[in-house]
Order: sequence, then structure tokens, then C-alpha cells
Amino acid sequence: MKTIQNCLGECDVVELVLRLVSTKFSRNLVSNAVSLGVAILEGGNKHIQDIFYQNFTQGNEKAFFREVRDFMVMTALELKSKRKLRKKLEKTSQMGSLHLPSTYDLTQGGRKADSYYEISDEKEIKFMTKLLRLSQLFCEGHHNELQVNFFFSFLSSKIKSII
Repeated sequence: MKTIQNCLGECDVVELVLRLVSTKFSRNLVSNAVSLGVAILEGGNKHIQDIFYQNFTQGNEKAFFREVRDFMVMTALELKSKRKLRKKLEKTSQMGSLHLPSTYDLTQGGRKADSYYEISDEKEIKFMTKLLRLSQLFCEGHHNELQVNFFFSFLSSKIKSII
């Protein structure tokens, strides 16, 4: 696996991941880019971590970490909002004052809900999990340069406020 990861690293896949995440593309594209980043870092590949670090030291870090942080914050807020809406709809349904058709579309993905209180947050949870895994893999193997110089300084300030 490391041989393939290293080959991808030498083919500028790290730069592709950084560029796709940093340039505010759609969430689906960013999600796929994050998945690619996770795949090439899986197992704590020090060589790939070093390539990320080299790119960050060349000034490519601010936009990347800002976007990762913003996607985490936005996703956390979406999850919180959906959970509040779900609770409100469940409470309203218990009082019997809300009668929506069983196919009322409560999801943004266009899937019809089986019941009016079924609001899926599966996409948000999967996306947040990918972002957190990518963040974890930057530091795996105790890559001190990534941990101290970049990761904590860019992500910690805003994330603490939403947790």
C-alpha cells in the first residue's frame, strides 16, 4: 500500500488534494478530495505527510486549513440544525398538530422521507468523519512539524467553539 501511496505522492496527488479542498468547490468534490487525502495518508505514511508539510511550508496551508475548518463548522451547524428540527417535528407530532404527508421531502438530497420526522444526517456525519480522519492522519506517527506548526494553529480556534 505504501508503494502506491508514495507513487501517487510523486505524481502530485497531494497538490491536487490541497487545491481541490482550498478552492471552495462543491461539497461532493471536496468530500472526494478528502477521501483521496485519507487514502494516501492511511497508515501514517511519513513520506506523504512530508509532502503535505513541504506544500504547507510553501504557503499553501492557509486556504486549505481555513476551508477544512469552515467545512467542519458548517457541517456541525447543519447537524445541529437537523437534530433540532427532528426534535421539534417529533414533539409536534406527539401533540398531534402536525400532519404532513408521508412522502414530504425533508432532506436536501431529494430522498423522500418515510415519515415526517425522518431527517437524514448521514451525509453530514460521513463528511465530518472524513474531515476528522484526514486531520488525524496529518498527526499520525507524531509528525511534530504538522502538529505544532499547522494543524493546531489553524483548526483549534474555531472548532473549540462549536464543540
